[in-house]
Amino acid sequence: MFFTKRICAAGIIALVLAAAAFPADTVVVEITGYVSDWAGQPVKGASVHLKNANLTVATDTMVGDPGPGYFRFDALVPMAVQAPIQKAASVSRPFLASDGLHFSVSQNTQQVKIDLFTLSGRKAFELVNSSMKQGNYRVPIRAAMQTSQTYVVRARIGDQTSFFKVPMLGSRVGSAAVQAFTGKTPANSLAKKAAVIDSLIVSMPSIGTNSWPIESYSGSHYLILRTPAQMQNKVLSFTCTTNQGTTDNDPAVTLCTTIFAKDMSGNLDYRNTMFVNWWLSQEGYSYPQYIVNPDWRGPDSNAWATFKSSNTAYVDAITKATPIIGKCSFEFNPGNLTLTAGIPYRFCFEMNVDNQYNIMYSDSITLGTQTVVRTPAIQYVPSADPAASVVPLADMVISYQ
Repeated sequence: MFFTKRICAAGIIALVLAAAAFPADTVVVEITGYVSDWAGQPVKGASVHLKNANLTVATDTMVGDPGPGYFRFDALVPMAVQAPIQKAASVSRPFLASDGLHFSVSQNTQQVKIDLFTLSGRKAFELVNSSMKQGNYRVPIRAAMQTSQTYVVRARIGDQTSFFKVPMLGSRVGSAAVQAFTGKTPANSLAKKAAVIDSLIVSMPSIGTNSWPIESYSGSHYLILRTPAQMQNKVLSFTCTTNQGTTDNDPAVTLCTTIFAKDMSGNLDYRNTMFVNWWLSQEGYSYPQYIVNPDWRGPDSNAWATFKSSNTAYVDAITKATPIIGKCSFEFNPGNLTLTAGIPYRFCFEMNVDNQYNIMYSDSITLGTQTVVRTPAIQYVPSADPAASVVPLADMVISYQ
């Protein structure tokens, strides 16, 4: 279902399912992935284990034909994988329960401001911002969550500030158990709070075992399984969160994705393409140049077709299934690219939104001995939909470490 090679919006299909179809005491686990070795070849028959959810699958056992190296978790997991509800001793201090955030206003009138943040510190949603009379209140927060990941709720009531870490509250899950904690941490430190809710463990006897912490029970992970010796080598990584529109004004996210490197003059060698989703590789490049991922395709829409004709093996290696909504991570061996150490290159992540506009993240990185972590600049081409209330692609980090 998620790895169809016929359409670009492969990951969107499941989102039309009603949240009410899932029991209130379960979490929807919807994770797809691809495992390669250090040389870039798919790892067949690897064991993939989701530790806290106690789920195990193997690569190459998916229904359909996504190709070798793929795996998928698609299950309902009891809420026991989460921390139990921890209520405050008194309603005078805000607390989280399965039906929302409970709080009280102790004076005749107090200013109440309640906001929802991603773990990167980006404000995702404003829940309350008003002057309220004395009394007890409840604010449902699940509807504000676009994806199943960890969020932080900041509640300011008068001069009191409380923070609540809320894991796995998404539009597709039932009422969630949550862990509440309070304090007066500045808003700009939200990104430093622990985001891990589970671990993805991949093992193959001939290679070894690697573990990746994950922040979401939805999304895609394209991972390199390295030997103990290869663990000393640096990996080029891209992580982000893909969100789906929640109103009629929001465009559907097609998730047509390319990851590539250009030299500092803006020239692209297609051998430095690290990822291109299958539809875009096979059909999307033939669309008018300005519509789908124009920075990757360049001014000549036939350039990719010409490259493919004489580089079939390489194209097969970098063409992958379309990512799905949620937390996504991509790992690459920089040694497989035609890049020169010590020279800066612009590393780019481009995604198309509903054939309306493209989102482009890019930053300059020099490959060498130094570890580099970047929060790249963002560009909308031609421009973002002014009516959209959801950022389709967010929390982007590019790292070489």
